[in-house]
Amino acid sequence: MLIRFLAEQVSGLPVIRAEAKQIEINGECQFRVLLSDGRSVNAHRLIVAAGRLGGELLTAAGVPHNAGKGVDFGVRLEFSDETPLTRLLRKGRDAKILGNDERTFCMNSPGRIFHYRALGIFVPGGIIADETVRTSNIGLLSRVREKFAALNEFRENVERKIRGSSPLSFDAKGLDYAKSEMLCELLPDSVADSIHTFTSRLIESELLCLPSQFTVHYPLVDWYWPVFSCANTLQTAISGLYTVGDLSGHARGLLQAGTTGWIGADEVAVS
Repeated sequence: MLIRFLAEQVSGLPVIRAEAKQIEINGECQFRVLLSDGRSVNAHRLIVAAGRLGGELLTAAGVPHNAGKGVDFGVRLEFSDETPLTRLLRKGRDAKILGNDERTFCMNSPGRIFHYRALGIFVPGGIIADETVRTSNIGLLSRVREKFAALNEFRENVERKIRGSSPLSFDAKGLDYAKSEMLCELLPDSVADSIHTFTSRLIESELLCLPSQFTVHYPLVDWYWPVFSCANTLQTAISGLYTVGDLSGHARGLLQAGTTGWIGADEVAVS
């Protein structure tokens, strides 16, 4: 319903089908966007809704980053079947459990592990698979508020301690996987304790049942990209310039990204 409503709202507006290549800021509320086809667009208000990769445009334009909610570190656990996640799956295929600074992340059953490059390593993602696949996986994350310091330390650890360019994983037995030497040498000290405690709570709540053996893929990292919106608003530190979706530091998924777009447009309308 929300997507249909938003589509109706913008249906009469002109659409420019070209890629934004550069943003120029010419004083307060004066923006010029250079397009891939050689044209440019001038505006007094600008909403950037480009996903996390759009941050390159804003960084190049000199828009300051902020810490947002912080950065999340953790692991992705892979199981031979869906049994360890059975009770959690009953709460919904996309059920999420929140702790203090911890959360479950992207449960996939049946699911496959895939890896993508970020921060100089392979980050373990998870995707839904078809019924021919038996394995399942889930991410467990812990938030670190001091984003910039934590990311700098993480990059230094990666440069000093990672050898080779292969994805990282190990076979584990039991709860103490979270305090393994392999994890502790990469992740902030607080994360191992946090993930250990969070896993314990999930087990005690019977939402997770660790099998006798499973695979730990690491390090899982989220919210590592630049975010630009200030607290309690989608406006950046530059007056008249707004970000929505991942760049705002508030969105997860298409529906939430669309919702922040709506809120950003509403902010523009009343400013």
